[in-house]
Amino acid sequence: MIPGNKLEAATLVSLLLLVSGIFLPFKSLGMIIIDEEHDASFKQQDGFKYHCRSLALYRAHQAGIPVVLGSATPSLESLYNAEQGKFSYLQLQKRAGNSQLPTTHLLDLNRCQSQASLGQPLIDEMAKQINNGQQVMLFINRRGFAPVLMCEECHWLTECSRCSSFTTYHKGSNLLICHHCGFQHPTLHQCLGCGSTRMTPVGVGTEQIETNLATLFPNVDVVRLDRDSTSKKGEFDNKLNQINSGKPMIIVGTQMIAKGHHFPNVSLVGIVDVDGALFSSDFRAAEKLSQLVVQVAGRAGRGSVKGQVWLQTKFPEHPVIQDLVNNEYKDFAKFALSERKMLNLPPYSHHIVIRAETTVPNLGLEWLSNLSNYLHDYEGLLMLGPTPAPMTRKAGKFRHMLTIQSQSRPYLHKLVNWLLENLDTIQKDNRIRWSVDVDPIDLS
Repeated sequence: MIPGNKLEAATLVSLLLLVSGIFLPFKSLGMIIIDEEHDASFKQQDGFKYHCRSLALYRAHQAGIPVVLGSATPSLESLYNAEQGKFSYLQLQKRAGNSQLPTTHLLDLNRCQSQASLGQPLIDEMAKQINNGQQVMLFINRRGFAPVLMCEECHWLTECSRCSSFTTYHKGSNLLICHHCGFQHPTLHQCLGCGSTRMTPVGVGTEQIETNLATLFPNVDVVRLDRDSTSKKGEFDNKLNQINSGKPMIIVGTQMIAKGHHFPNVSLVGIVDVDGALFSSDFRAAEKLSQLVVQVAGRAGRGSVKGQVWLQTKFPEHPVIQDLVNNEYKDFAKFALSERKMLNLPPYSHHIVIRAETTVPNLGLEWLSNLSNYLHDYEGLLMLGPTPAPMTRKAGKFRHMLTIQSQSRPYLHKLVNWLLENLDTIQKDNRIRWSVDVDPIDLS
């Protein structure tokens, strides 16, 4: 806390919580604090690409002031820098106040009955906590009613006409919505493949969980927190006030509830689906999943009652799941860093990604292939691709990528400078929209 008569001191300590805050002018900046430094939202993905954490470190270096990177789940890059002696590593060994860390339970969905996408043991424990006057939180990182509609006759799926993706079924608004480009279409009641009217939702989202809970717990309030349920002005604050009343209820939400909230009456957190990220092509998927699970688990037991965290999975033997249940985040991070070192992946090497977007199907692939020929003169580079992006088509544009890896960051920066100066000269094509992403976070 800063006493009122100290606010006009020559040294101003500023808490930069917003990404844009790093660009604010300060007459005498004394410290920069980045809260939840691991969060991927600090990386600006569109337009001018930058990472707020990197800019904070650079700005602090220029000003000769300290930086505090705070997180319960530090990024592997920050932990690596601490190992190398570049950062000082300070640990908080216990929670604030008298609250205790929650107990974690693994629920194997292969060995129990389930209703409404919830295992019966979890449903029973939810009922117990609610009867004791506590609140329950269920986390699922998928909004809408179901990720897709499927024809039961020919198995055709509702696809987005502009993306290599499916449209999510939103029952409340009776729409099929692409969460990547925003395309909307009235809900289809007839298959476009075979004409059958047997269309069924596949998978589960927050909207479906909310509907099912109303049947399982008819006398209990259910509050849904996601982008859809809080889109109207004042709705988010109304829902927070409802939760903070302390009344027994069930809270259902996406990443919106994962961090930053203090709900002292939440004694049980259920993570409905962790399996989606276990087999991703993104080498950072396990790190992102672990951070998300730990952050969500941190909502449990923040009051006087010891909390519980339940993880539902059909792959209980997966090493990431076992690490989350039996060990702490630092144990996972230690294993993940050793794995990255063995595979020579960041932070033990450095990446840039050159992306090409165009409305012509294979033009981006050809453009990147020609570009790669100019880069062979640079020694010490490992080029991966060019390849189609994991989401090959987005918002009507075909997307391809060329990943370049190097052990030397300065050498890679030299290459980036050369690309920015010469790319339009050696590879000019007005049909191509290209970008260079240093230290990419999103590889989709």
